[in-house]
Amino acid sequence: TETVELDSSEEEGVNETVNQLADLVLEQLSTLEENLEEELTDENLDFAINKIIDNLLHEESKSVKAPDGFHWMKHGKNEYKLMKHKGKFKPHKGGSLEAKFDIQKIHKS
Repeated sequence: TETVELDSSEEEGVNETVNQLADLVLEQLSTLEENLEEELTDENLDFAINKIIDNLLHEESKSVKAPDGFHWMKHGKNEYKLMKHKGKFKPHKGGSLEAKFDIQKIHKS
């Protein structure tokens, strides 16, 4: 195992990423437990957590809901912009309340 020294801003970024992943794992684990009739054993809990983490790390894309009062407008192959709407969203060409974004696995300089 190699040790790498990080400056404070890099360390903050790593901590934020770890916290986001932990939140996603807890959210999916809570959903799983709500749908079960009995409580998970420690062994099954470990398996479920590992499976959730594996699935999150291997996702190719993620659907993202637009904030309230906005919808996504498609621009090009995989580009979206937010557009504000008044009242209830009315479906139209290029517009949607959810958009799929590719997941970038590593930082590229």
